[in-house]
Order: sequence, then C-alpha cells, then structure tokens
Amino acid sequence: AVGDGITDDTYSIQKAMDNCLTEYDNDDETSIILFPSSYTFYIYPIRLNKNNLHLWIDTNSTLYISPNFTSGKWPKKSDNTSYINIIQNGQGKNLTNISIYGNGLINGNGQVWYPLVKNYEDDGRPHTIWIEYCQNVTIYNITILNSPAYNVYLHHNIDVIIYNINF
Repeated sequence: AVGDGITDDTYSIQKAMDNCLTEYDNDDETSIILFPSSYTFYIYPIRLNKNNLHLWIDTNSTLYISPNFTSGKWPKKSDNTSYINIIQNGQGKNLTNISIYGNGLINGNGQVWYPLVKNYEDDGRPHTIWIEYCQNVTIYNITILNSPAYNVYLHHNIDVIIYNINF
C-alpha cells in the first residue's frame, strides 16, 4: 500500500489480509496488518477473512474511506439496495480472535452519504465497522469520524471487548 491518501490502497490491504496465515494455516498463529504512523490509506470496503487477524492503525495513521461511492468500485450487497460496510467480516466468515486498535483514525467521509438519508431504518449507507457471528472481538483506542451510518455495529458475537473509542 502506498499510504499517500490519494492512491487506492484497497487491493494491497485486502490482499495482505487474505494472504495472512496461508503459509501455515495454523489457528495458533496471529497476523497483524500494520497501518504505520503518519500515513493515510485511501480505501474502499475491506473484508476480514481470517481468524487471529488484527488491524493495527498506528498513531497519526488514517484509513481514509473513499467518498466516491458512485464510481462503481464500491460494491453493493446482494440485494442491490445498500452498500457494503467499510470494515466487516466476509460473508459467512464466523471468525475468532479479531481486533481493530492502535490510536489511529478511520475517516468514513459520511458527509457524502448523508443526502441518501430517507429514513432511519434502511437508507443504503454503509456502517464503518460491522462484525457479526464472531468470537473474541476487540476494538479499542481508535477514533472513528464521519461514519456514513453506525460507527460500530455488532451482531450475534461472543466475548466482545470495546473500550476507549472516540467518535
């Protein structure tokens, strides 16, 4: 990933996450995807697809979510009525031991999504972090700004720890 805030880093980041543990596929191994300090990573939605995967967004590092949701690069859900969430476990992936942490920032660029609001039940906007059917989930020491919809949405998880999140 380039981390210049302009170049689309989605493919590089997703490939790194998808390749974690493929050499050993050992559930005892832990993989950390580090977003180093002083970089801005321009991304579209990414998927957590492996157990024991940790996203470390370091101090002064930013995940800058693309505001260009009409480019065709932002996928829609299978029902085609709403957009894929920004960071979520992959479809049907019930993961164990995942975390998002590190004193960094996730900027969801929600201001471009707000005009879509028609009602508060289902207006198609993505959530910043969406984790469901996982076990041992930890989210801490991050800042989430300008979320298009919910900042963090957790659904049917076991053993979740969330602390020191700033909005």
